[in-house]
Amino acid sequence: MLALAGAAQSVVNHPGPIVKSPSDNREYRAITLDNGLKAMLISDPTAVAASAAVDVHVGAFHDPEDRPGLAHFCEHMLFLSTKAYPVENEYFKFLSQHGGHANAYTASTHTNFFFEIQPDQLEPTLDRFAQFFIAPIFSEDAVDRELHAVASEHSKNLQNDAWRKRQLLKSFANPAHPYHKFSTGSVETLLPNNSSAKVLREKLVAWYNRSYSAPLMALTISGKQNLSTLQQWAVSKFSAVPRRAGVAVPDYSKLPRPYADHELPRAYDFKPVRQEQSLTLQWPLQGLMTKDNLAEKPLKALGFLLGGEAKGSLLALLIEKGWAEGLVAGAGDAEDDYSIFEVRVACTPLGMDKWAEVVSHVFGAIRAMKKGIGNAAEAARIGKMVRHVDELNFDYKEEEEASGYTSDLAGNLHQYEAADALRGPAVTSGFNATRLAGLLARMTPQRLLLLRADFARNLTKVQKEKWYGTEYAELALPAGSLEEWSYPGVPSDGGLSLPEANAFLPSDFKLLAQPKRAAASAAAGAAEPPQLLFNRSSGTLWHRTETSFGLPMATMQISWAVPRVGRSARGAVLAQVKP
Repeated sequence: MLALAGAAQSVVNHPGPIVKSPSDNREYRAITLDNGLKAMLISDPTAVAASAAVDVHVGAFHDPEDRPGLAHFCEHMLFLSTKAYPVENEYFKFLSQHGGHANAYTASTHTNFFFEIQPDQLEPTLDRFAQFFIAPIFSEDAVDRELHAVASEHSKNLQNDAWRKRQLLKSFANPAHPYHKFSTGSVETLLPNNSSAKVLREKLVAWYNRSYSAPLMALTISGKQNLSTLQQWAVSKFSAVPRRAGVAVPDYSKLPRPYADHELPRAYDFKPVRQEQSLTLQWPLQGLMTKDNLAEKPLKALGFLLGGEAKGSLLALLIEKGWAEGLVAGAGDAEDDYSIFEVRVACTPLGMDKWAEVVSHVFGAIRAMKKGIGNAAEAARIGKMVRHVDELNFDYKEEEEASGYTSDLAGNLHQYEAADALRGPAVTSGFNATRLAGLLARMTPQRLLLLRADFARNLTKVQKEKWYGTEYAELALPAGSLEEWSYPGVPSDGGLSLPEANAFLPSDFKLLAQPKRAAASAAAGAAEPPQLLFNRSSGTLWHRTETSFGLPMATMQISWAVPRVGRSARGAVLAQVKP
């Protein structure tokens, strides 16, 4: 225990160094307050902005069944007023007066709050911020007004196909699992049966008191001050956050799966509001949030294998056939007790006509990946490449916006030990071919959840999703498709393979000596002026050496002067169309 002079509280300093990037010059310290609240302190004397974040390990999954969206509504209400600062919206007014901003989001199992402020205003902002978690007011008048803000947010999302698609897929889940819930909330869900704002406030206060507790919170503070000062502020501001008896991280592991095997496969047509043509393939997976899996990141590895773009990749094959314009593969949702792996193919009109064959090739790629990693030498090669890319990205990571950094790090503290909170989420610890093969074996046609989105397609036997009014219809799979997808006789599937070695991945990032003019500019604290390399009738080329950050990165910008673009509305529109 390290006791602070003049303070009744004590903290636990976590032993051992916090692993950070070699290019990261900030200092870190991890502590735990007496009330169980974890904190990461970041001292950065060169920072142009200070920031802090709190991640609460409770989210929309914890909503009462009779109040969908209550966790999200609580997030909104915490910003308005507290007993220490009772004037409504005083927090936002203070931020705006000092060049700051704040936001929050509610996820399935987490709620994350963060702010950014001028460095010399960090301490008074922390004082206001901490009161969210100590003594919010939740006034009845504010409850009534903030309902409209939540309603407005939901109305905005009604035309967002990403929100619509996600909620539609959630609606197919087992009602006994909280994944099926409507997380945003609306006036109808928060005030059912025309109940009053008073009743809602009572529900909100009761929910907050049984959900928000110090041991469920992780705090990050980043400022120009030294670590001792930041620690003193963390203790003085946040030690009063209550540690509530009987409040723990909700355990969903004993609930039934969101999608049971006997309920799959399932396929649906989805009517987007925008011009979209795509296929979304999902497979529910369990037990991937263990310590070993968080370190090995099997879903990330699967995304790397199936989402590549080089020769032999699924995307290259589909583009060659004229069926796809893009492909993304990775974790769709990954929460405490379940994960969903997703492959999304952006199709051409021809690809939509050939959608069943596109799906067949996806399963062909899955089999090719499984076969490839069954070769020990190939698995070792892929594992080494994945880890190498991760390490390069971590070692030479560009500095993020302050509030984004503290927000992400606060969430990391719930999943990783403090010493590994920076590196753990970024770098794969190993490539477990056996574990990957097991996951690929679970990604069968018989366990598929398929969504076909086609703006141009008219649906029959239309149904509507409850919360967004999304039009959808059951999609009948072609006769024999499950058998074909399991054992397709598609010759071109033989061309699918593991990613080849990337010749452009460097192994030596030692910086070359700067040109004399650049070194002179850096020594003088000035930016080197751009140098004209050539000037021809076809164009000009300029170059400037970056001397401030010393990172092995380059930015290239190419601009074309096309006079015809501005001569007509058609030309201006065509200039904005992606190739």
